[in-house]
Amino acid sequence: MWQIPALIWESTKKELGIVKAGSGVQGECKAVSAAGVTVSARSGETDWETAHRRLGHVAMPLLQQLHKEGAVKGLKLSGQPNDTKCETRLLSKFTRFPFHGVAGKSKAALELVHMDLVGPFPVRGSKGERYFLTIVDDWSRLMWAYPLKQKDHAASTIQDDWLPFVERQSGHPCKSIRTDRGGEFLGGDLTAWLKKQGIEHQLTTSYTPQSNGVAERANRTILETARALLIESGLGNSMWPHAVRHATVARNRVLTKVADDMWVPLERWLGKEPPVDMLRNGNEKAAEL
Repeated sequence: MWQIPALIWESTKKELGIVKAGSGVQGECKAVSAAGVTVSARSGETDWETAHRRLGHVAMPLLQQLHKEGAVKGLKLSGQPNDTKCETRLLSKFTRFPFHGVAGKSKAALELVHMDLVGPFPVRGSKGERYFLTIVDDWSRLMWAYPLKQKDHAASTIQDDWLPFVERQSGHPCKSIRTDRGGEFLGGDLTAWLKKQGIEHQLTTSYTPQSNGVAERANRTILETARALLIESGLGNSMWPHAVRHATVARNRVLTKVADDMWVPLERWLGKEPPVDMLRNGNEKAAEL
């Protein structure tokens, strides 16, 4: 289970090291006015800064490459990209991360799936959530995140919600899952169910999180993106599950580097360019309400 650093934004600004706008960190992401959002929606075009924010404060070089390659649908950009650093993205970064992800060796979807549990969060979500389950397909690097009230809900989420959906969507059976040795994954019901389904359960080495590096890096990506969305929007602490879901949807539509290759996870999973024009950031949603 991934023990999270503090992901509380308003009440622990000193701990996060958040600074005021204009205090020396270059490239502050400026809020988009409601009027600006309306014009963008009507014209069908989006400026680079808005697209950067909608995609979870993605690095500008990645956004430029995403646009150049036409890897997603609906990314119509106007103007010139901003090459300054994003303050919100800088603030959302975790200062330490002890290991690098590993290259995937899978040849098809669901051949190997990485899983981990993140939490407990110090503040419950709006529906009582304290954790979220991270799932990553090794072949496509597509991510799923399921907020949970209790960590022992992980097994039923895998069995009843995730697996039936992805096997039907992909047309592939799940062959192997890799988890740590947390009790949420070693419970008798899940172990017996995996065996009955013919799914191999690979267990990582105790006290070595790098052996589950793909899931660990997904945790970091989701948490940093969610953190950026919450810092930017000013939404309450209990909204973290919504930020986690938005972060996952956005990052699945961004170029991801795996070893010496790079692709958009959802494009690889679907076999076609995924849409991005439905994405909105926190400030835009607030303007619409």
